[in-house]
Amino acid sequence: MKRVSLGDVLTRIWKNVFIIIISIAVFATASYFIAKKYSKPSYSVSGQVMLYHGHLNKFDNLSGDIAMMPTYAHVITDSKIINEVDSNLSQHAGYHYTADELTNMVLATPAADSVVMTISVTNVDNKKMAIDIVNEVRNVTKKRLNNIAGAGNVRILGPIKDTNVETKTVFSKSQIMEIGLILGLLVGGLIAAIKGANLHAREEH
Repeated sequence: MKRVSLGDVLTRIWKNVFIIIISIAVFATASYFIAKKYSKPSYSVSGQVMLYHGHLNKFDNLSGDIAMMPTYAHVITDSKIINEVDSNLSQHAGYHYTADELTNMVLATPAADSVVMTISVTNVDNKKMAIDIVNEVRNVTKKRLNNIAGAGNVRILGPIKDTNVETKTVFSKSQIMEIGLILGLLVGGLIAAIKGANLHAREEH
């Protein structure tokens, strides 16, 4: 049997280069539509509230408030708060989440040994809406938390700016397109090589 050199393999692949071109075109087109549909950024942002009784310059009640912070965190993400947030946000253009979805997106995290609570939202598909959600959770918390859990004073800490929003994309559109082109080249090259080898085998017989 005649030994096949690398040059022979490349020649056979080149004779079937149209297969590679078609494969690249098919994979590039598919990756374009995949990128268009699935490569969407998600946004996360957080804001803080302060929860305390009495006056902050008097430390008599702070230890009790600190001990209650995990309970307050649970209440903030409970349906009593989230359902009202959902109802208020349903009036906003671009808001399309359900109360259950919102519950999974909102997180309340107490700072260690502190009366500061961080309220975060993740996986929002619109930057402005991410800010609106956290602001509304903070507003409803300020309005309702004392009645629900006896939290005392609820102070909203600072505004949330666009620069505070974090953007996350699993794969960018360019990355998906690059993967599609590479796969198209590899698959097309493999098919072209196999086709060339089969043709060579028939010619030998």
